[in-house]
This record gives sequence, C-alpha cells and structure tokens, in this order.
Amino acid sequence: MKKQFSKVIATFGVAVFSVGMSVSASAATYVKPIDNGVITTGFNGYPGHGGVDYAIPQGTPIRAVADGTVKFAGAGAQHSWMTWLAGNSILIQHGDGLHSGYAHLSSIATHTGASVKQGDIIGYVGATGMATGPHLHFEFLPANPNFKNGYSGRIDPTGMIANAPTFTGQSATQSASVSYAPQASSAASSTGAQQLKIYRVDDLQKVNGSWFVRNNELVPTGFEWKDNGIPVEFVDTVDANGNMTASQVLHKGSYFVFNPKQVTSVGAPLQGTAGYRWSKTTYSNGRTSWFVVNNQNQLLYGR
Repeated sequence: MKKQFSKVIATFGVAVFSVGMSVSASAATYVKPIDNGVITTGFNGYPGHGGVDYAIPQGTPIRAVADGTVKFAGAGAQHSWMTWLAGNSILIQHGDGLHSGYAHLSSIATHTGASVKQGDIIGYVGATGMATGPHLHFEFLPANPNFKNGYSGRIDPTGMIANAPTFTGQSATQSASVSYAPQASSAASSTGAQQLKIYRVDDLQKVNGSWFVRNNELVPTGFEWKDNGIPVEFVDTVDANGNMTASQVLHKGSYFVFNPKQVTSVGAPLQGTAGYRWSKTTYSNGRTSWFVVNNQNQLLYGR
C-alpha cells in the first residue's frame, strides 16, 4: 500500500507565477510527462499547490514534455527555484520560454546543460524531498517568474497538460480521456458494513526518515512523534465523508482512517499523563503508538 502525501510540496522555491498570466504554449505543443498518467491533485488542489500531481508507482519513467535545454538536474536544495522540498528535480526550458519542472524523482537520467527531445526519458518517479510516497509533481514556470504570485512563481499547467497527447515514440497522438471515480468508501473497506472512524490530519512530519501523522483527538496532551505519531503506511486517505481519495495525498487538514488489516492489537488502557488512560497500539510490522482509546474497536470504529 503506497501513497502520496504532501505538506507544502506546492511552494517550491521562494514563490511562483501568476495564474492569469498569458503564455504562448498550448496542449498541442506538449505531451504528458507520464505515460497513461492521471492527474490526481490539481493546481491549487490544496491551498498554494503550484503544480499537478500524478499518483504513479515508484520507478515509472518520466518524459520531457517538449524539446528543450535542461537548466537544472539534481538535488532541489542546490537550486533556488526548487529548494529541498522538490528532492531530486529537473527544470527544462522550452522554445516558448516556459520551464517545465519535475520533482521528487527517485533518480535522474539527464544532466544540467543537456539538450532533450520531446518524449526523452529524463528520470524516474520517486518520493524524495517533501513527499511521503511515490508520485510526480509537475509544474510550469515562465521565463521570468513572479515569485510573489502566491504559487512560488508557478502557473497553472492544467490547460497545457491535462488534455495533452501521450508520447508514442515518434509523434504524439491524442490519448483517450480518462476520468477518475473515487473508490468505494474506505469506511466499508474489508470490514463489510462496519463504518471506519474518520480522523483529521492535525500535523504531518518526517521523523528519522519515516512520515507520521498527528491527530489531536487521539493524543490530547503530551504529544511526541516517536510515541504518539501514526505511521502513514497504516492509514488510508479519505475525504470528509469517508470516501477513499484518488491520489492518497495526505496534508494538514485532510482526513484518514486506520487500515484494519494493519492494526494488529490495542492493549488494555494504562493510567498515564494528564489523568488520561493510554493504550498501546501495535501495527503489522511491530511498530507501536500510544493513544487515548480503550480498545481496538474504539480506535477503528469509534465505539
């Protein structure tokens, strides 16, 4: 079970381009950066998100969307537009002056200064930088970005990419339109009619290389990431009604449910801090968390 999670992935760099800025590019100029990829989180899909996200498996090849020159290829921390949030990233400048940006790559298959052709494989999907699971964050910047536009200089790439053709190897052909219908409610997942309890992401943090969620209801006092954080691999991302989301993107203010298959046990409550009774939750890989619940039924279903 792999997911994509974002906290502030949208705001690479100091800032980005104006949403209303006129550009000369069109969908016909570009191809999709991912073969058969579907946009799962759009531009401003959550406040400040300065690109589009493709929920796609680790190692999926990433293509140059048009001919151009690689202006940067490397760790985002080494580039002022991308910053460490982007992880392994690439910026390509095209003939119309626009830059296409690719972030969170597991590995890079080009280099700064290289000339690339439309459809060239330039890297592979990963989860480097501010990402908790494999996905491609794709974005457009103009030749001279307005870094104070609220999107770290980025402009909305949707009109150029959402309906762009897929690269075929010689020429681009229009791909069939794809729509996403959310999966069946996570609340009725493998547990049949039982309604899983919906929790809110009150915070999200990477600790010692792993991502954890904080929920204030489960930990009303004395929170510590190593003791009370919820490992993200044991939850499913849902909307406020409990419907599993397309992108499985976690960010502050989004919602999740515990995956019942990943919760092994919830121990008997013990008297602890601030007068609360805390129970030890054990997950399928042996990790544990301490929450203010009485039993496994209460943790998973709220009763």
